[in-house]
Amino acid sequence: MAVVTGGASGVGLSTAQRLAREGAKAAAEGIRASGAEAQGLALDALNGESAHTLVNEAVRTAAGPS
Repeated sequence: MAVVTGGASGVGLSTAQRLAREGAKAAAEGIRASGAEAQGLALDALNGESAHTLVNEAVRTAAGPS
């Protein structure tokens, strides 16, 4: 599982795509992935609660159904 912020473009997008190609489940804020297993999540980087929610959602998704 990888969490990548800034996944909409540039280095963040390239990083998320590379991790996905190498088999990581990518939870990328803003990612536009094609053909990769990824989940787009929203993050307000200035808001601690938003970051907490993002991590919890990523972990819950990676764990799969209970």
